[in-house]
Amino acid sequence: MANASHADRYDRQLQPIADAQLERVRPQAHQAVLDVGRGSGATTITAASAVRNAHGVDISEPLLGVAVDRARAASVDNADVTVADAQTYAFTEGSFDVIISQFGVMFFDHPVAGFTNLRCALAPDGQAVFTCWQGLEANQWVPLVADAVAQRRAVPDLGGQDGGPGMFALEHPDEYSVPLDAAGFTRIEIEAIGPTIVLGGGGPRRSRPTSC
Repeated sequence: MANASHADRYDRQLQPIADAQLERVRPQAHQAVLDVGRGSGATTITAASAVRNAHGVDISEPLLGVAVDRARAASVDNADVTVADAQTYAFTEGSFDVIISQFGVMFFDHPVAGFTNLRCALAPDGQAVFTCWQGLEANQWVPLVADAVAQRRAVPDLGGQDGGPGMFALEHPDEYSVPLDAAGFTRIEIEAIGPTIVLGGGGPRRSRPTSC
């Protein structure tokens, strides 16, 4: 079960990445946006401020509860959420103009099936922007955190390095360009970005470069 108690800190940590993603997609007022796997609702609510409707989907009910509370507190009435697996959920065909996902699609058990399902949900002239982590060598903040955690408890398996789902499941371009092509996406572009994140959403002294 996801821990919703640190949602604000986590979102502050990833804010530079969220900003870069929304800058790339540039959602418009007439559009409907699907936000895949960002349960706490930060990017969903931000997108809602610029579009007709924003819909978030995530498997974590606690995190989506945070999203609902945040939308209510911000008086956002054009954002809604669904507790579901985006890989298999029966979206209405062609119902979204834009699909975004910040670190969500790496957890598909079957990437081709997952991306195919999202492609079906996307309008024929729609666009999708997915953010995924590059490899461990490009994200040296990860072992720093793992070393700190290991002093108190066992470090969980990050997954994704044995062909299965996980943080680094799509670390190499071919690992997502191939399933995207098989799912019917066209004009696929891959861009490496390297903003500086603030670990834990804390002070600037703990800043570490990250790559996705």
